[in-house]
Amino acid sequence: MQAKTKNEEISALTEEILSDFDLNTLPLENIISKCKKLARLKNDADVLAWLTLELTGYDEKSLPHSITRNQAEKVAHWSGRYTILKGLIPPQGVDVSKLPPEQQELYEDKHWYYVQSVPQLEILIRTSEENLKTLVPPTSFTPSVDKRSWGAGGFMSEGSCETVKETYGDVVQKIQNKKLEIQATLTNHKTLLARIRDAIYQYVYRVSLSIKFGNISETIFEQARMLVDQNFIEKCPAAIQQLIAAYDRLSSNNPEEWAQALTSCRRILKTFADTVFPKQETLYSYGKGKELDVKEDKYINRIWAFIDKSTEGETRKEYLKSRVNDLGNRVEALYNLTNKGVHDKIEQIDVNMCVIDTYLFLGTLLQMKLK
Repeated sequence: MQAKTKNEEISALTEEILSDFDLNTLPLENIISKCKKLARLKNDADVLAWLTLELTGYDEKSLPHSITRNQAEKVAHWSGRYTILKGLIPPQGVDVSKLPPEQQELYEDKHWYYVQSVPQLEILIRTSEENLKTLVPPTSFTPSVDKRSWGAGGFMSEGSCETVKETYGDVVQKIQNKKLEIQATLTNHKTLLARIRDAIYQYVYRVSLSIKFGNISETIFEQARMLVDQNFIEKCPAAIQQLIAAYDRLSSNNPEEWAQALTSCRRILKTFADTVFPKQETLYSYGKGKELDVKEDKYINRIWAFIDKSTEGETRKEYLKSRVNDLGNRVEALYNLTNKGVHDKIEQIDVNMCVIDTYLFLGTLLQMKLK
């Protein structure tokens, strides 16, 4: 059996994790363990640190040796763990800045974040839910009383009295207050866990989309490559060799190599023009009353002329009109970009985009009728 590629392994793992989220049968702690494997496959150190802290907690005193406090504070934002405790509103006319520091703190907003790990949160939630079940009014109740007695003497005779200290209503109220307290804490913990769960889900979903988009992109480039390999190489092999030369220079960190790659792009376009529309000394009539100079050095115009000649039928001409304009603009943009590469300081991204655009441009032209 053929071994899976790294992308295939990542894709299969993301689908498995997303299914775990949808089925909601596993504790989040278990899902995070799978996500850590995904982060390792992606070589994403920040995400790996984030998921590790979700399992171990964010308490500064127990941070893993490989994770700094600054890193912990950074990734705590990803889970929505930060919260703001609003300060008091100062009375009208009170200048807080003139108060003693300990009083100023009462009016300042305090930023902090929850440090409990996901396993701790899940345990706290289960414990709170169990405690709520036990908080029910008693089935039998004997009021608590305070007895007082006094001896004979003076104007008072000997006697005693009882004062009820706690009624059944008091007990019910205490239970209700405790339930409200637990429910408030439970709501906070559940809300936090939901935010963490959603943040981790979104991470896995983004990875899944990137893999799928990457596969789509690879398919698009593969289709363009097949067009070039199967059709264009027969009609313009010299341009293919120039394109290969341009690609070979992309991995270099030497600006001189980049400039050579950009020069290759210009040569590719000229070679293509020489193949599909050789030079002419007379002007070429283009569109309605428009003429183009299609001499040796006017290879951009010659490509435009080729596009015009390759469009048959009035309906098709209308359909391709906007597309022709786009192709012409791309030719001009490539030409200007190569000029920038030759005469000015260039960046590697400019080189990469120039070569890729040239490749896609030729692939687009190959969809037209070659004459």
